[in-house]
Amino acid sequence: MARLLSTYTNKIDRKGRVSVPARLRAALAAEQARCSDPGFAGLILFPSLRAERVWNGCSGLFIENLVGDIDALDPFGDEADDFSVILAEARELPWDGEGRIVLPPDVIEDAGIDGQVMFAGRGAYIEIGAPEIIGERIAQQSRRVRQDPGRLSRARRKDGA
Repeated sequence: MARLLSTYTNKIDRKGRVSVPARLRAALAAEQARCSDPGFAGLILFPSLRAERVWNGCSGLFIENLVGDIDALDPFGDEADDFSVILAEARELPWDGEGRIVLPPDVIEDAGIDGQVMFAGRGAYIEIGAPEIIGERIAQQSRRVRQDPGRLSRARRKDGA
């Protein structure tokens, strides 16, 4: 999996175009090259399952792995049906010649984006949204981690890692 790191804020223009930071584009492209459809050059976007007004961006390889997880479920069960909504809501946003994507108007509205977009690396995917929303989310999570830094070790042991 790619290592999508750091936080960036870029301007969005009236047409919904925003430049995706070069380091994120490079990491996503490297991961896309390992995908069964390596020809897609862009970002796949879907609504976050963890936070309102936040969207997740990833490569095709991330989506392929997700599809594999969904396919491992009972195809007629509620879990497979529920989680497949991620695929129904996903958008393929190709890079333009300048490394920009065009955010659809409904994504801009849902995320509360006005003038600037924040990209926050989350390891295998990125979060995209309004800087104040993503920034507050990061601040809250940072406070929780600093209050209990041993939580990561406990979580790994619980998951058998």
